[in-house]
Amino acid sequence: MPDRKLSPCARQTEAEIEDYYRNQPEGSAAVVRRTHGGVLTYQITAFGLRRMRTGRINVEGVGDFYMKSGKNCWEPTGQTRLVVPTEEVLAWAAENPRGQMGVSIYADEPFWRKPGST
Repeated sequence: MPDRKLSPCARQTEAEIEDYYRNQPEGSAAVVRRTHGGVLTYQITAFGLRRMRTGRINVEGVGDFYMKSGKNCWEPTGQTRLVVPTEEVLAWAAENPRGQMGVSIYADEPFWRKPGST
């Protein structure tokens, strides 16, 4: 099986995402990951208006997200999530401003592709 291309955020955990968005000052960089139509894109923006009581933050030009999971508040099962703006994510976003197809956001192989699974 050929190697899959992994997104630079594929191995980020919810704990890392929560730690970043709870502890960085308002106005810090925020990265929104979208996977619509099989195309991975990142939008680099900033976040503000942290609401500690409800666990939400507002990302400029995008909307509200849960700090704990990075999920969109209004479409938590959708294809838009927050990720930590690491150097790898920012570099990938600069190299692929319109996104790229065929990039997996999952670090582990799906169960239906694992060798020996039936």
